[in-house]
Amino acid sequence: MLRRAFSLLRWKAPRDASSKCGQAVMLLLALILAMAAMAFWVIDTHHAVLARLRAQDAGDPVALAAAKWQAAGLNLIGELNLIRAFMLADDVDNLADASALYELQQRISLVTPLLSLQAAQHTARLNRATPLPEAKEFLRKCAQMVEFPNFYPGATEDFNNALETLLRQEEIYAFPISAIYSDASTLLSNQDFYEAILGGDYCWFWFNAYQMLESYRSHRDFGPVPEISTEIFFSLSLQGHPYSLNELYRAHYRDGEMKTIAQQMNAQLHELNHPLLPDNPPTDEPFQVIEAHTLLPWMTYGAAWKPWKQMRQDYLPIRADVRDEYDVLGAFTAISIERDDYPWLTVAKPFGSVGGEPPRTNELLLGGFDTVRLVPVDSTDATLRAFNPEWLRHLYHHIREYSQSGRTFGGCRYCNALVKWDNPAYRTTVSTWLSLHGHTCRRPKPGRGASGGSHYAH
Repeated sequence: MLRRAFSLLRWKAPRDASSKCGQAVMLLLALILAMAAMAFWVIDTHHAVLARLRAQDAGDPVALAAAKWQAAGLNLIGELNLIRAFMLADDVDNLADASALYELQQRISLVTPLLSLQAAQHTARLNRATPLPEAKEFLRKCAQMVEFPNFYPGATEDFNNALETLLRQEEIYAFPISAIYSDASTLLSNQDFYEAILGGDYCWFWFNAYQMLESYRSHRDFGPVPEISTEIFFSLSLQGHPYSLNELYRAHYRDGEMKTIAQQMNAQLHELNHPLLPDNPPTDEPFQVIEAHTLLPWMTYGAAWKPWKQMRQDYLPIRADVRDEYDVLGAFTAISIERDDYPWLTVAKPFGSVGGEPPRTNELLLGGFDTVRLVPVDSTDATLRAFNPEWLRHLYHHIREYSQSGRTFGGCRYCNALVKWDNPAYRTTVSTWLSLHGHTCRRPKPGRGASGGSHYAH
């Protein structure tokens, strides 16, 4: 009996060991697979983070380079304002010469965006950015629509010819995003609408298009599509404003204090080590009195030059108070580049003041721009997106056709979104989900944190 028992034990032992060994092998294989998956995930994450950092390192200097040319153009135009005022205050017989300098200021404001664009391309190329496909096509479209109201005759032709010369010389590595934009209040022109459909973001409809979701029947419900708008890329956001020499000396309220434009000019002239304006305009003879009241156009800040707080306060992606020297919107450079298949959008702008006072709308441009800084993408008035040829093609060529006939185009992801939207089953699914869970939706904050940013930008 004992011998038989021992034989049974000897027979079972290898079987138990084999079973345990098999379990251990399975656990080991599972562990190896898990570790391999984690390793691949870490490697992919590392590559993604590295690509992002490389794109940022390439893109941020590009915007700063373009903004430096903006600052240079603003300073030069401002100094010409000072020269004109000094000429008139010295002798009102210089009225004709001072008037002629206004056209020179217009030409500088026209050529500065082109110099900014060229500086952006040079910097982006040195930083090994990737040439952007179709960028030239869309810049040409921008040039076809841009206008220079109240500029010297032939200004539009001069701009188009200069831009074409630049486009023939080199590839486009950095696209000025402010060149082309659309009215995002219309759903068909709102990229967020398409991304919500493609990305399954039902809550977007809860806040932005719930009524349309409930009442939609056909493409005709979208209504007419507005024309695509454009502006001069890297615009200095300036305007012509009439002033007489006498008005430059007339006191007015600024931030609760009585000041004159001449006092502001003298503050800047002092910084430039230039002789100051006389205390009063020369009006010794009757004709001088008349000419001192003659209105001349002067380069002043346009509507974009205002304090940050006048933006949409709920969406301003800045948590702390803005220092006085940076408390101004206005001209900015929004640049989109691509490196290693990673797009990057960055914004910079020039900053400056005269006598410690930041620029404001309708005030005379006097220069004083001595620094450029990066600013949050969402801190501009425009709705900015990284350069996306597929979206621009849809915006230019597909939207109007769809609004008129309901036709969509194959190979276009945004057209695919419209096809999905036109399916009643999709709208029913979204509507049903929102009726059950819409109260849990939370309106997203702009940007990705305290530093700003944008979900289509970075």
